[in-house]
Amino acid sequence: MAKHYNLNATLQTRDKSGKPVIFTPADNPQPLPDALAREAVARGLATEVAAAPSPRKSAAPASAPEPEDASGADEGADDDPDA
Repeated sequence: MAKHYNLNATLQTRDKSGKPVIFTPADNPQPLPDALAREAVARGLATEVAAAPSPRKSAAPASAPEPEDASGADEGADDDPDA
């Protein structure tokens, strides 16, 4: 399993063919080439994450539950029975 990193800055390197490759900070951890990752961590530009988040499908329905009826049917009811 490849290691994933949280980036604190934009990183640029070149791939084997010499084309520039840019890694930008994102909300989710991302894999980095080993040499770039070592240098980025050493300079404080990236932090290693224990495990990459795995996308899972939720067993719960996609829609949010309906809120309880707040029409005020109890309105005016006295909470203190001795009053």
